[in-house]
Amino acid sequence: MMTDTVTIAAFAGGNSYTENTWSTSPVTMKAKIMGANRLFLDGEGRQVAATYKIILGKKIEVGMRDQITLVGRDPSTPLIKGIEKVSDEKGWHHTVVYCG
Repeated sequence: MMTDTVTIAAFAGGNSYTENTWSTSPVTMKAKIMGANRLFLDGEGRQVAATYKIILGKKIEVGMRDQITLVGRDPSTPLIKGIEKVSDEKGWHHTVVYCG
């Protein structure tokens, strides 16, 4: 059951100070947020740990540089460490985001 709420803002680029910027039209949706202990390799080949597993209740494209906000959690905007598109015999049906 999707009892939590998350907001996802797509990565838009960098500003003149080389700070990341995100879409001004984020998407808010229901999700299931759980604890996780999973390792991923970052873009430089280092191991990074994810502490949250977030099951999004629908198909949505999420990028590694997007910003996810976990409503009522601390930290509220953890870095995305990994993304899975979950499929069955009918195809892709939901997305899982690992962060922390």
